Amino acid sequence: MKNLRWKTRYLTGQGTLDQQNRALVECLNGLITATKQREHCQEIETLLEEIATTLEGLLADAPETADLIAKVRGPLLDALPLPTRKTPACRKCDICDLAEQKVAQHIHSSTQCLGIAGEKT
Repeated sequence: MKNLRWKTRYLTGQGTLDQQNRALVECLNGLITATKQREHCQEIETLLEEIATTLEGLLADAPETADLIAKVRGPLLDALPLPTRKTPACRKCDICDLAEQKVAQHIHSSTQCLGIAGEKT
């Protein structure tokens, strides 16, 4: 899975909103990078691909949407924990835990990145 690229066409001209949208792209890229560094289940890859596709579509169609973060965060919260966690299909990659932790942090501060800087790999 490829990381999302930030494009200038996503800019709204509203400084704070542009920063939040860009941070959201970087945050999702942090989770995508984490999956590249660890053996993981197909379900987490599928989930992140769906979220990435949703985010790209939202940014391309209406980057000024006030609830853009909620539209991306919601599906993550709804999907986690993955049904395969704590089953024989789970690879114990800790990506589910990492995603839950970062989503929880993001809920409390919408400008805080979901990135994995400083996280163990």
